[in-house]
Amino acid sequence: MMIDIHTHTLSHDPELIEVQVMDSSLPAGLAFPSSRRFCYGLHPWHVEEIEYKDFLDRLKSFVQMPGFFALGEIGLDRARKETWEKQLEVFEHQMEFAARFKIQRVVIHCVKAYSDIIPFLKKARPSTKFLFHDFNGNAQTYKQLREAADCYFSFGARLFTTESTAVKNLNLFDKDRIFFETDDQPDKTIKDIYARCAEILETPQSDLEAQLTRNFEGFCV
Repeated sequence: MMIDIHTHTLSHDPELIEVQVMDSSLPAGLAFPSSRRFCYGLHPWHVEEIEYKDFLDRLKSFVQMPGFFALGEIGLDRARKETWEKQLEVFEHQMEFAARFKIQRVVIHCVKAYSDIIPFLKKARPSTKFLFHDFNGNAQTYKQLREAADCYFSFGARLFTTESTAVKNLNLFDKDRIFFETDDQPDKTIKDIYARCAEILETPQSDLEAQLTRNFEGFCV
């Protein structure tokens, strides 16, 4: 069984476990979750477009649904400098929401802001698990995040770029902390990504599938 831990578009392949990321920028009717497992959060790209109170009202209803899997994706993105202060405000509010409602899993979008996020992780509930999607940090950043909180890391299309940080460091990361994702990339399936990772790690794909199944069970506890 393969796991796509972070996808915006479901394949509906019965042989896959898929976690759908709902788009918080969509109108209420279009953003209504229909998948077995879904995530919902206010993405840092949309903090100026969406009224936080409206988002929060919808989030409060979504977290009560059986398919709610994680808060996310939320986070910080320093590539969007013009909204930085608003990003910090919204991220802090959502982290407080996660603590108040005892959300077990949080999906993080982070671009050039790992050092900014670490203090928030250290203040989080010890039982909260964090997934850094499309992780592109180096071994030092990985270690700092692991020390700060209970963190997992997901990899996707970057694995096909030979010079990416993800490819260069994948062998250095603990295998019980990794996942794979398709995100919003239509040209790479989760099967492509599993095959590519097996090639990079020089390990049988069957072993990789078994390891990620165990990882998913641990992440869901």
